[in-house]
Amino acid sequence: MLEDVPSDAELELRTIRQAGIEFESRRAESRNEFLGLLAEFKPHVVLSDFSLPGFDGLSALKLVREKYPDLPFIFVSGTIGEERAIEALKHGATDYVLKGNLARLPSSVLRALREAEEYRQRRRQEEKLARLSRIHAVLSGINSAIVRIHDRRELFQEACSVAVEQGEFRMAWVGLAVPGAATLKPVAWYGHNDGYLDEVAAAMDGAAENRGISGQALRQRNVIVVNDIENDERVVFRKEALARGYRSLAALPLLVDDEVVAIFMIFSGETGVFDQEEMKLLSELAGDVSFALGYLAKEEKLNYLAYYDVLTGLTNRNLLQDHLKQAIAHANRLGRMVAVVVIDLDHFKLINDSLGHSAGDQLLKEVATRLLSCIRDGDTVARPGGDEFVMVLPDQVSEESVSPVIQRLLESVSRAIYIENQELNITCSVGVALYPQDGGNVEMLLSNADAAMYRAKDLGRSNFQFFAKEMNAKVSERLLLQANLRHAIERDELFLHYQPKIDLRSGRLIGAEALVRWRSRKMGLMSPGRFIPIAEESGLIVPVGEWVIRQVCAQNRAWQEQGLPPVCISVNLSAHQFRRKGLPQLIATALREARLDPGYLEMELTESMVMHNVEQAIMILGDLKAMGLELSIDDFGTGYSSLSYLKRLPVGRLKIDRSFVQDIASDPDDAAITQAVISLGHSLGLKVTAEGVETEEQLAFLKANACDEAQGFYFGKPMPAADFALLLDSLGSTRGRALDHHSWPA
Repeated sequence: MLEDVPSDAELELRTIRQAGIEFESRRAESRNEFLGLLAEFKPHVVLSDFSLPGFDGLSALKLVREKYPDLPFIFVSGTIGEERAIEALKHGATDYVLKGNLARLPSSVLRALREAEEYRQRRRQEEKLARLSRIHAVLSGINSAIVRIHDRRELFQEACSVAVEQGEFRMAWVGLAVPGAATLKPVAWYGHNDGYLDEVAAAMDGAAENRGISGQALRQRNVIVVNDIENDERVVFRKEALARGYRSLAALPLLVDDEVVAIFMIFSGETGVFDQEEMKLLSELAGDVSFALGYLAKEEKLNYLAYYDVLTGLTNRNLLQDHLKQAIAHANRLGRMVAVVVIDLDHFKLINDSLGHSAGDQLLKEVATRLLSCIRDGDTVARPGGDEFVMVLPDQVSEESVSPVIQRLLESVSRAIYIENQELNITCSVGVALYPQDGGNVEMLLSNADAAMYRAKDLGRSNFQFFAKEMNAKVSERLLLQANLRHAIERDELFLHYQPKIDLRSGRLIGAEALVRWRSRKMGLMSPGRFIPIAEESGLIVPVGEWVIRQVCAQNRAWQEQGLPPVCISVNLSAHQFRRKGLPQLIATALREARLDPGYLEMELTESMVMHNVEQAIMILGDLKAMGLELSIDDFGTGYSSLSYLKRLPVGRLKIDRSFVQDIASDPDDAAITQAVISLGHSLGLKVTAEGVETEEQLAFLKANACDEAQGFYFGKPMPAADFALLLDSLGSTRGRALDHHSWPA
């Protein structure tokens, strides 16, 4: 308590005690007393008068916020006025209570303590997520180094550099285990060394026998963690480590053929950073480096990772093509056939998104093992990328000789897989092309097997199809669609529909999302599901997207000039548009030509677009925000996003993907995810919009959980500009009350 009137102090304490709150208290009247008690007594909450002789409450508040930013600070004063109270809150005060109304003091104290604890928990979670994001960056950076570096010591040096630069560790070094000797020799390091390795080098000669951390890792061949160097007796050189600011460490053994060849030591400047999740990633990192070292040690002419998939160990695309060429040459000599089998896992993205990339990776490894169990010596299983696998089965005599292998692999893949104590049931779709009848070269065979696989998916998945020549008709149709799409703008074939967006608190129409449609003169009305993916793949989405932006600006301005209520219209940005230079200039030109205020245009982009290059995305979004545009993250929750980056993005809205909203009334998992996104958005100061709202139950759930906005068929399907204008006109004639959605234009 900072209070110079003892009777006032006693009255305040009595009020708190009478509310049943147990506590200890100390009182200070001066600055020095106050600073001393903050350090010695370590309070959970500060109660302060506003005015004291020679020292005022605002000065005390400033001291607290500088030294203890999380400590609740409540003004209890009889002299504070409204303006000074507002000033105090702006400077970081938790609350203020008038001495004439002390009955409010106990609840204010309890609320302040509760909010402080919630803030600390939230901050700890954010710090944990930030640490895991850094470890993911280290894992990605080192795997990238593994692919391009073919020298062991250079790889060690790059690993140390990545750990410090991207993982924000204080120092990292690699000690090489000398064969036949109990010696650990430092060969690479990076970060704040400051002579540390020179001081401890003598102990490395007996690393296999000493009781130090590196020695234990060398002997036990396990990851060793020390989360508090100062208080862990296993650390032989505690004094030397603490002098350099090392507070925790991890020793990662790097193994080749089950023997330790090196120890990767990582030092952090914080205690307690190596928790179970972080260690799981670091163990994976050590495993990846060890995997690469195994092939580097064999001194192959080309790095192992140039020919094999790092995750599964299977042949990659480059070596697959070599094996297939050899199989074709062998078939020509013997007059036999070659079967090319493309295998794609059904609904793999759903598993990856729901359980995480780590579970997805484990699943891919298990599938690779099962596929290998289905083939003969001389056959090939490859993983070109993603969730797709390819088999090359040489020396076949007919289709009938291939079918049993395909049936075997379908059965093997479909058996239950257990990952992290969870049972997964997965199927695959398989396409088969045969040499020579289905293609005379590598590219043709792979393409036709791929077409057959997509045919299997179209027929319901979990089956296989041999290639048929009529599949080429679908390829031709795709090329025709792409050719017509190139001329859609100049032929004035594109048009826009607008889907209403509703404020859930007031029920009022607040804007719309613009959705592009295409009516081809030659092919008729085209579904967006048909032409948007082709536009994305071909790059035509860029001119289409530019047309949409200009059209939205012009249409919105036209509505305003007609006297209709102004609203904000959102436009989906494609990845191609977002990464293309000159996007801010393009939008600025469209706004200027239409004479539209930037506040009436919103840009929507997905998580994956932002996370592709976070720093660049932040710069681009900053430019767009500076123009006055509204910005939102679309389909939130369907991609990988780091919260440490999300809070840096200058966006104002999160949009919950319709896949979560669809079953919120019946699926507890979707309901929990939706609640979490709403809570997360609000904690970051963002509005939250739910997409795909179709039922009364969904709407009730969203309202009950304080979702801000919604759109979906419940409020209105995407409609032509003329119908949306009627809706706006209806809003203008019913200003001041919410619209009943049943009265909107059909």
